[in-house]
Amino acid sequence: MFRGLEIEDFKEIVAIMEKTDNCKTTFRKGISGNLFIEGEGETELYLKPFPENSITISRVCFKNTRTGAMSKILEQLIIYCEKNSLREIIIESALTKEMVAFANKHGFKPVEFTTFNYDGLLVGNYELLLDKANSGLSSLY
Repeated sequence: MFRGLEIEDFKEIVAIMEKTDNCKTTFRKGISGNLFIEGEGETELYLKPFPENSITISRVCFKNTRTGAMSKILEQLIIYCEKNSLREIIIESALTKEMVAFANKHGFKPVEFTTFNYDGLLVGNYELLLDKANSGLSSLY
């Protein structure tokens, strides 16, 4: 049974964040079970345990970009989801060309009725459906 987001389950992600931006992180758990991992300056990752059977990436920011850190984090999130029988990972409000490109590269699909075309860019929510027959890990390679 899924017990919610606990920091001890995300040690690999914390290590990726700290190495990428050469900083220490702190974390806190919100009232709704949301998990905030924050570093110095811009470094942050905000995860939500909903909708049901899902994990939502609500915010992500790195000082040092284009390092592959987000791909490594996604790999860890997929492993976490598969261990906990979660069925999807959602990127909430992909508003930059970089995040939309990341979503497309890794097999995320726009969520119907939550995305719209803004100046030639399809912005909004994206989802990666995970299932046993087509493991989400395959989208990383």
